[in-house]
Amino acid sequence: NAVKMAGMTSALALVLGGVVSLANYDQRVTLDVDGAVLDVRTTAETVGELLDDHDVKLADEDRISVPVAQALTPDTLIEVRSAKPVTLVVDGEVSQNTVYTTTVGETLEQLKVTPKEGAHLSAPRTAAVTNRGMSLIVSNPKKVTVQADGKKHTVVTAEPTVADVFDELGLRLKDLDEAKPGLGSYVKPGQSLKLTRI
Repeated sequence: NAVKMAGMTSALALVLGGVVSLANYDQRVTLDVDGAVLDVRTTAETVGELLDDHDVKLADEDRISVPVAQALTPDTLIEVRSAKPVTLVVDGEVSQNTVYTTTVGETLEQLKVTPKEGAHLSAPRTAAVTNRGMSLIVSNPKKVTVQADGKKHTVVTAEPTVADVFDELGLRLKDLDEAKPGLGSYVKPGQSLKLTRI
């Protein structure tokens, strides 16, 4: 009987060991890659193996919420945020930035930009920021002076470029007409714009 009991005990231990092994290596975790969230059942042992299984490649400048070498445990949340280049233009001032956000609204918050009421945004706050990055224009209402056709106008506008301001005022340019600064220039607060007919 003692031998039989010992055999049963060994068999039970083997079965329980298998259950423990399955619990450790067939578990559910959450993988969040730039806002795309997956509930994953995985046999990966580490965070790095999980990323490899899902073809998630990390660049040196990317961010991850847990170390790649960390062992996975049930209900682990792994957040991956890619570094994204963003060219930001605020009232004519241009800057190059790296962000780890997923939407325009989050990007503005990270860069500490608060558009004023009535501001022009080149993309809605809910728009996604992709891994390729984007150019983002914020143009707040501002006073500018426009000289055209013998008249001088002082206007408040949120239009981002000289061409946009002229269009807002109904000023149509012919082929030889000149604009200073150029039509594609971003408008700055207090700036003087001039249209010369030729």
